[in-house]
Amino acid sequence: MPKQLPIDPGQTYSADKVRFTDIPVHAYKGDLAAEIARWGKDGLRAALRHMLVVREFESMLHAFKSTGAYRGIEYVYKGPAHLSVGQEAAAVGSAMALGPADQIFGSHRSHGEIIAKGLGAVGAMTPGEVASIVESHSDGRLLELVTRHVGEAGGDPAEAFLLTGVLAEIFMRDAGFNRGMGGSMHAFFTPFGAYPNNAIVGGSAGIAVGAATYGFFMLCEGFMVIKDDIPPWFIWGHYIGFHTYSFRPFMVNEFEPIKHFNSPVGLLLRRKRYVAVAKRLAVLFCL
Repeated sequence: MPKQLPIDPGQTYSADKVRFTDIPVHAYKGDLAAEIARWGKDGLRAALRHMLVVREFESMLHAFKSTGAYRGIEYVYKGPAHLSVGQEAAAVGSAMALGPADQIFGSHRSHGEIIAKGLGAVGAMTPGEVASIVESHSDGRLLELVTRHVGEAGGDPAEAFLLTGVLAEIFMRDAGFNRGMGGSMHAFFTPFGAYPNNAIVGGSAGIAVGAATYGFFMLCEGFMVIKDDIPPWFIWGHYIGFHTYSFRPFMVNEFEPIKHFNSPVGLLLRRKRYVAVAKRLAVLFCL
């Protein structure tokens, strides 16, 4: 990797296009009034704040990595640190278009992507939803650590929880979101929609497509929605699903005592119980 990469802003940021099928480059003409109408002034201020949080987080990591200290705090970090300084707008802008339940599979420079997605999820969830995630993660150990050592100095408790979990994971500490096993390039936190990234440049694209395809089939196979409730235009997904035909015998066995399996009464009982069965089978198939 080169130590220096000269950049001429006049050339780099000049309008141009890639020539095979015309793709505009740096040709977007922003309309501030339209963006304010879409996101509101508070929404745009929040986006700027999120970008600043990501930049400061990455700058902190760079300081620890290169000098062994940050704002008077000494810490020698010798692990990897694939920073995303200068890419904050891409991460935050992408998160703005997503909801808490949406999922991302990040790049090998994923710190900013995880933080941006987490900040966006925290802002969009209700306080009760956030509290449930924060309190239940790792039996509350991370929340206890944040409460004891960060406290009010960390600002919003949920944001302090997010930043501490990511940082501890990068430093390969037990308090990290993944108990330190993911490190810099493989950190993730699925409750906020940040799924595992990939150390291979561009490697997450295939994983994301595969996960989306598998999720679609899981939706139609009977795990999430039983066949009787699948809309007619999606019923084909049920018949070509990976586990449709192995799932039904499990269900028949589970509800064997129920007479008239396909009767209204049987259907009602199945609707009440299939979720628990699906959870157990989901774990089985994942293994």
